[in-house]
Amino acid sequence: MRNAEDVLLNLIGQFEFGAPVGPVVFADYVEEAPPVDVVYQRALERQPGYLAAQKAVQQYDLDTATAKNARRPTLDLGAAYGWNTYEDRSHDAIHSLSSNRGNDWQVDLTLSMPWGLKAENARYRTALNTLAQAKSRLRQQEQSILVQVRAAVLAVATGIESVKIAAQATELSRRQYEMEKARFDAGVSTAYRVLESQTDLEKARVSEVESRVNLRVAVADLQQIEGSSLARFKVAVQ
Repeated sequence: MRNAEDVLLNLIGQFEFGAPVGPVVFADYVEEAPPVDVVYQRALERQPGYLAAQKAVQQYDLDTATAKNARRPTLDLGAAYGWNTYEDRSHDAIHSLSSNRGNDWQVDLTLSMPWGLKAENARYRTALNTLAQAKSRLRQQEQSILVQVRAAVLAVATGIESVKIAAQATELSRRQYEMEKARFDAGVSTAYRVLESQTDLEKARVSEVESRVNLRVAVADLQQIEGSSLARFKVAVQ
């Protein structure tokens, strides 16, 4: 028992090995297992990997639209307006611009038609394939997150029931120990039977503590998946 206490103190980071560990107490977990769809929606809204995959799909979608537009002919409209003069020297030309009325203008249309469209079609097909792969990866991530969420919610629900069962087992062992001790005090039982009942009670208490620890671990895993750990512990990230 002393060796186990030293290992526990070392795990905690306490160097005063003479200090007792004290009783292990967990507050009762009063919440219920959350619905799968609620946790799944939170995970989709907060997981960085999934959000990055969403942005990648949007970028590839824009690239596909750009490659598709590149296969179409383009029509450009141009216009120009200027002033001309017949003077030989620059000084005279500048001063006579407003009086000579040598204005000049032009309007033009330019039609560009891709010839053959081989390169444009190849780029468009490449963009389509890249977009399809990104959507497939995004769908796989959604399915993977859903599997993780379902497992985490089930672990929390199982942990809640395990704690209830372990607490009932502890209570039954306590009653059995008290009854056996009363029988010993009345002279109808032996010290061995009392120690055996006490050992069973301690085992039941250890099992209850382990079930409570497992429940806390399951809740922490669920909060990590849904991305609510920082908010629950009020950790501000700049």
